[in-house]
Amino acid sequence: MIEIWKDIRNYEGLYKISSTGRVLSFKCGKEKILKYHITYRGYLCVRLYKNKKSNCKTIHRLVFETFKEKIKKDYIVHHINEYKEDNYYMNLEQLSKDEHGKKHPHSIETKKLLRELRIGKTQSNETKIKISKANKGRITSEETKIKISKANKGRIVSNETKRKIGLTSLGRIKSEKTIKLMRENNIGENNPMFGKHQSEKTKKLISDKMIGKYRGENSPTSTLKNQDVIKIRLLSDEGILTQTEIGEKFGVNHRTISAIKLRKTWKHI
Repeated sequence: MIEIWKDIRNYEGLYKISSTGRVLSFKCGKEKILKYHITYRGYLCVRLYKNKKSNCKTIHRLVFETFKEKIKKDYIVHHINEYKEDNYYMNLEQLSKDEHGKKHPHSIETKKLLRELRIGKTQSNETKIKISKANKGRITSEETKIKISKANKGRIVSNETKRKIGLTSLGRIKSEKTIKLMRENNIGENNPMFGKHQSEKTKKLISDKMIGKYRGENSPTSTLKNQDVIKIRLLSDEGILTQTEIGEKFGVNHRTISAIKLRKTWKHI
């Protein structure tokens, strides 16, 4: 087998790779075959340096792009003989994720084991950002949506998780297109509450929870505090100031003062 050497794309003059997968470094004016390490998935990998920045590159992908063609987006470089350490360029082909999945189908037991290994593991913010960027603009098929829905059915979300989800949405502005799409998806039978009615028990429970929550000074539209209302009633009983004068003092109109005096509003004080 004749070993052919070519420059690695974007690393011309610094590194070369052979048709069998060996990497040659020309840094500091010395020729040196780089040592590789094995990733947790079993692929051979080398670290390349340029402009004081390092990148870890898998050898099979470097060989394919150097000796065959550019790898298409979301495509996987597959070892034909299924031996991951054999990076000879004729042993490599690129496949779509579906095609690659058919060649390496995971058994139910393997999938279950992988899921169990991930339970309890938390991703770093850097990993989350990378995943978010990778998924940006990706359209989820209806089939995948149904699968996700079935997987989450009956799952109880903790208050802490709800709080985190709420915080991720803070300050996020929806586009007009998204708002329109959300409206269209919630019309008629598409609305998740379509045809559903709350029982009297549920209505009473909601009502009991809301009592006092947005009452008096807790109301987001209130300009008065509980102490202000007590002072207003005392001034009204004295009869020294008119309702208009009292209203000017507290920044409200005379109708509000009249309603407070007659206990039409702020009845709980």
